[in-house]
Amino acid sequence: MKIGIVSSYFYPWYGGITEHVFYQYKELKKRGYDVKLITPFDGKDILEERNDLIRIGKPLPFILNGSVVKVPLVTRPQRVMNKILTEHNFDILHLHQPLFCLLGLSVLRCVKQRRRLGLKTPGIIGTFHACGGGTERFFVRRLGFYFRRYQTEFFSRIAVSTASRDFVKPILPGEYQIIPNGVDLLRFSSEKKKISRFDDGVKNILFVGRLEPRKGLTTLLQSIPLIQNYTNEQVRLIVVGNGVLTRYYRSRVPPDVEDRVIFIGEASFDDLPRFYKTADIFCSPATYGESFGIVLIEAMAAGVPIVAGNNEGYRKVIKDGENGLLVDPTDPDQIARAIARLLHSPTLAWQISTRGIEDVKKYSWSSVVDQIEQSYRTFAGF
Repeated sequence: MKIGIVSSYFYPWYGGITEHVFYQYKELKKRGYDVKLITPFDGKDILEERNDLIRIGKPLPFILNGSVVKVPLVTRPQRVMNKILTEHNFDILHLHQPLFCLLGLSVLRCVKQRRRLGLKTPGIIGTFHACGGGTERFFVRRLGFYFRRYQTEFFSRIAVSTASRDFVKPILPGEYQIIPNGVDLLRFSSEKKKISRFDDGVKNILFVGRLEPRKGLTTLLQSIPLIQNYTNEQVRLIVVGNGVLTRYYRSRVPPDVEDRVIFIGEASFDDLPRFYKTADIFCSPATYGESFGIVLIEAMAAGVPIVAGNNEGYRKVIKDGENGLLVDPTDPDQIARAIARLLHSPTLAWQISTRGIEDVKKYSWSSVVDQIEQSYRTFAGF
């Protein structure tokens, strides 16, 4: 079976969709499928076979849903896509974020046109990742009349969580299968060396994510000096990630903790698990727009206790008091108290990390791709 995975996100652009696409590709290749990746990014070096990447267009940054998205700029996109479909003769095209990116819409328009002309077209599988706030929901619903023209183009629709399903379903009604994001358990759970310069007895609080408004970093920065109100432990915040607002966030560090907030920038593929292993607590106080939270299951796999923002997507992963602590992501004092609570109670921290290690097993990429593969087999009739 020949499969094309279409994504507006891929390495070197880090994020949840990028991780999902890469590991989906990797697992399908392991199972013997002929897989190509269609994307505006040049991530050839990370693929098993460089020829598996079909680069289309050039990614341009654009702010949407409190996040920086990459919009591929493609000259005459339908003509380009038609050439790709004719040349590669895919059985299935698996689109990630098919409605909310120009690349996905170009594919859908091309497939629709080819069907009208009686030409061979692949089966379309769509995976929906987004979960916007009130403003995004308003504008997306206003565009529903446009999106619904592609309603019959999908053979199967997948959402990574009920939050992402509920976001897209009003504009694209129908049945959705919930297949979550996954995590490479071996990559994050195996013994890794800690980052030596942070292995000095100071308690490390880790933040991983793009530096953008909805990730809640400003509130987390405000919480760091407040932690001392609840514990005598010395803490350090390690910020892993980049973004167009990096300089702004550096300026928001409270003066009295400047020496205890470290901005790392983007961590390499090999170093990211080491940062999780170095952490005593992982904190992601995202405010909204999170459909799932891949960073949460990465932390679980690494055995790190979690403090997370109480948003719709994170509630699908974190059970408060069991495999993490949920907090009001707009309240620095509540974040500080939750961090101090875990530092004060090694037993609670151990119980949360142990439960997380157990819960995360269902998110292995083998399990996730089993479910995706079943959609392919249903389309193929076997």
